[in-house]
Amino acid sequence: MNQDTQLLAIDSNPPVQNADAPEPTTEAAPVNPLTLIHRLLRGRYHWAIILGFVFGTGGVLAGYHFFEPKFDSIGLIRIKPTVDDPMNPREEVMQMYEQFVRSQVILVKQPRIILAAMETETWLKTNRGTTGDREAVIKFTEALEAVNTPRTEHVVVRFTDTNRVVARAGVTAVLEAYDEIYGEVKTNAITRDLNLIQEQKKSVLSNLRTVEGKIERLTSSHGGADNLRSEYTSRKNDLEYLERSKRDLTLDIDTHDLVASEHDTDTEDGGSRIDDLYDLARNDPELDKLLNDRSNLQRTLQQLLVDRGKNHPRVKAAFGSLQVVQQQIDARASGQRGAPYDGAPDDGDGSLNPADPPDLAMARMRVKELETLIKQVREDVTSLGKKQDQLASHEAEETRYKDQRTNFLNREQSLKLQTFVPGQIEIAATGSEPLEPSVDPRTKYMPFFGFVGAVFGVGLMLLRGLLDHRLHDSADAQLSMAQARMLGVLPHLPDDLSEPEQAGIAAHCVHHIRALMQLAPDGRRPQVYAVTSPASEDGKTSLALATGLSFAAADYKTLLIDCDLSGGGLTDRTNAILRRKIGQILLRDGLVSAAQLDEALDRAENTPGARLGETLINMGHISEADLNSALSLQEHASVGLLDCMAGESLDDCVFATGITGLSVLPVGSARASHIAKLSPAGVQRILNEARETYEVIIVDTGPVQGSLEASIVSPLADGVVFVVSRGNDRPAAERALSHLDQIGAKILGIVFNRAAESDVRAISFSNASSQPPVDEDIDRPITERTKREHQSASRFGPIARAVASYSQGSESDQDEAEAKES
Repeated sequence: MNQDTQLLAIDSNPPVQNADAPEPTTEAAPVNPLTLIHRLLRGRYHWAIILGFVFGTGGVLAGYHFFEPKFDSIGLIRIKPTVDDPMNPREEVMQMYEQFVRSQVILVKQPRIILAAMETETWLKTNRGTTGDREAVIKFTEALEAVNTPRTEHVVVRFTDTNRVVARAGVTAVLEAYDEIYGEVKTNAITRDLNLIQEQKKSVLSNLRTVEGKIERLTSSHGGADNLRSEYTSRKNDLEYLERSKRDLTLDIDTHDLVASEHDTDTEDGGSRIDDLYDLARNDPELDKLLNDRSNLQRTLQQLLVDRGKNHPRVKAAFGSLQVVQQQIDARASGQRGAPYDGAPDDGDGSLNPADPPDLAMARMRVKELETLIKQVREDVTSLGKKQDQLASHEAEETRYKDQRTNFLNREQSLKLQTFVPGQIEIAATGSEPLEPSVDPRTKYMPFFGFVGAVFGVGLMLLRGLLDHRLHDSADAQLSMAQARMLGVLPHLPDDLSEPEQAGIAAHCVHHIRALMQLAPDGRRPQVYAVTSPASEDGKTSLALATGLSFAAADYKTLLIDCDLSGGGLTDRTNAILRRKIGQILLRDGLVSAAQLDEALDRAENTPGARLGETLINMGHISEADLNSALSLQEHASVGLLDCMAGESLDDCVFATGITGLSVLPVGSARASHIAKLSPAGVQRILNEARETYEVIIVDTGPVQGSLEASIVSPLADGVVFVVSRGNDRPAAERALSHLDQIGAKILGIVFNRAAESDVRAISFSNASSQPPVDEDIDRPITERTKREHQSASRFGPIARAVASYSQGSESDQDEAEAKES
């Protein structure tokens, strides 16, 4: 081997991978926006710079010509804050000064002032239009501005125009018109305002007198408004007291009636008198407490009767409690009077006395009197309440009219004072011609439009790149498919391969790819490789054949499997047409037995120049017609992938390429219509059998899109090499790679085919391959083996031929040694 090949050779005894080791997961790194822009502009930078400069310059010129600087001319109107009153030698501060200043600001921009200004001689000299031109009036109004700075005595009048002379003429004309008509306007306005205020004041005073008369009539019978309010409060309190007294008496009477309804008795003097009990309770706290308890129980019993009815258990329980308390009261009262009490009720039958004592009769009469009083007092309260509401409404109106009267008096005084102000307003400055523009939009818009133009020019190229879905270089492919590493590139070679330097670079590219294929990211050493691509004609067959030659050159026993049933490119490149043996055909058709075939094989091997068919005829096992029929079948019966899947031995289906260490399992007679016979189990069986014989197995599958072979073989391989070519559709390649990832394929990396010279120069070993090794071995003898391998490699294509020719230096050392020994 030469030095370069030794550097790329890998140990032929790869370590065994731990089956329990988890599969590494490769996540795509986030795309840098600058990297994305670089990808879109790759190869278009010069156009982006040119268009950016052209459109940027156009934007600057547009910003300069489309926008003009504006000049401001300023005039001042001074308004004195004091008032000169001839009746008062002292100066007084003008009332509502700020409001007056704001009114003058509005007055300056009134149509009457503007139209008068446009008719002045100063403005007519500018030839910018008169009052008959509506557009000119609108522009004049938009150019005029009047403002007052807070806490100052001046109204600033500003006129803006692109011509400094016109700006000065505009502000001067406005001030002349304002000064000319100000006196008339001011006098008329003051007179009009005074008349209006006086009329409004008369109306307010009339309303005020009317409201005061209503208040007088409403409160005269009560001695005034305060007495009316006191009387209303007093009668309202009386009503509450009477209603409370009636409620208490009614409660006592209802309770007594309830007791009478429950006990049928005719006693007239039983029970304790109410007035006597309360007299006794003044000196007996215990009796007073019992009377309070009876009162509470009576209220509870009355409420329960309303809510539940007299037959409800809770009503009966409350009534029983009331009886117990009444017995305690009677016993206590008897003790106080000195009469014996034996624990029985006073009526002798254990019940309360329902007869009406004199105090209850008086209570009933008192209730009727209270009802009459309550009715009368409620009527008084209602009448007084209405009067109080009317009084409140009249007093609110009175307050409002008094406030309006005060306001009108102040305004009337202010306007009367203004009639004695002959020099309150003066023109402080008539405006001057501006030296510098107040606003120059060109300084802002020229850079802006220049930037927009430059961005637009570059944006056109970005849009061009965005719409271009093709892969242009390896960096473009690596950015689009960042989840997989870049194994290397393959240069674009001519078919004749006339340049030795190109052959050397291509060979080193292949050896570099082969080395990275063996160095998997997870540290394992794959044995079975699947080579696929997004679409056909991307160079996957050339890469499979070239890497097979590279593995063979590194002393790996290599098997190439053509699993592209539609294309069969690997079989065509290697011319791997393997015919079925004549003995197998005769044995399969039953023309000979196995023993006869073995006997004929032994005789043919021991007889120089003898053939198996002739030997079988001579032995009388078959006829010449049988042999011709078998030979005809042999001509049309090629052996390959499907035969091996059907159960035939792998060794009987493998084709020797003529390159040491490199064999091919051709596609055989399989075509696209036989895809249904391809199964994962059959492919797995072939791979398992091949692992026992070969150190490296490379499977050339069909493209991911449009075929089934890649989806079947890729998950079964130790690693998948994904080939993309310059000019491929980027979205299609991304979808194909994503599909492989979804079905569980182990992606070893990407190979970029038909790379430009710049991509190849980016590879670090490109300089090392600038001199082909054939120059070093030019004087070496050419052996029969070298000639034979040259003839075999001549049909492999430019990439594979480059690898084969670049490997001659390493193999010629072995040939020279063999020649010397012979």
